[in-house]
Amino acid sequence: MLLLTVSASNVECIERPLPRLQVVTEEWPPYNYTDQKGQVVGRATSQVVRLLNAAKIDFDLLSYPWSRSMQQAKNNPNTMIYSIFQTAERLNDFVWLCPLIESPKMHLFRLQARQDLQLASIEQLAGQSVAVIKDDFADQLFKQRGSSLDVHIDNLSSSHVNFKKLMAGRIDFMVSSEFTMLEHLKRNDLDEHLVVAQIPIITAVKEPLCMAFNKQTDPLIIAKIAEEMDRRSLK
Repeated sequence: MLLLTVSASNVECIERPLPRLQVVTEEWPPYNYTDQKGQVVGRATSQVVRLLNAAKIDFDLLSYPWSRSMQQAKNNPNTMIYSIFQTAERLNDFVWLCPLIESPKMHLFRLQARQDLQLASIEQLAGQSVAVIKDDFADQLFKQRGSSLDVHIDNLSSSHVNFKKLMAGRIDFMVSSEFTMLEHLKRNDLDEHLVVAQIPIITAVKEPLCMAFNKQTDPLIIAKIAEEMDRRSLK
């Protein structure tokens, strides 16, 4: 378990009232998403809820478009965001607890019918359109590579919107995990063979999927959650 800046050992562990933690996320099935009852659920959500309940942290959990959740986590004290890749660009923006869950492998997906779209590397994307989620790791990746790739980046509000555009043939590629793509296909009663995972986005595999806290979050909140993560990792 990785903890930057704050640990249970350097926080005065006394019982005192703690502020309510605001927890924000996005619609990224099957890791975090809103079910038919309006509840935020998913693999990562279950882990977050278990940790916060075990640490006896009072919290509110809300799902927004990723860009809005990021802004809230960066600007509002006592706010935590998940599931978030710990990239070098984000490292100094938050206090981190990692890993939350195993990092999924991210790929560039295309329609099976688009046999004209054959890639062996990202460098061969020149002239193609790629859908990413605004301000997520893939958006940052392509911004870093800039004009050297000559790629049209369509940064949209959610994975669901990206999927709809891919199915309609309005974009060439979509960045997604295999689990998320399968979830989208299942929800829309579509055959999994309609899409192809063309190439992996290698950087995502190397970076942990985490919880990230606003730097003005009460350090005792973070320490209590970190202690619970340590306890679970030792079992």
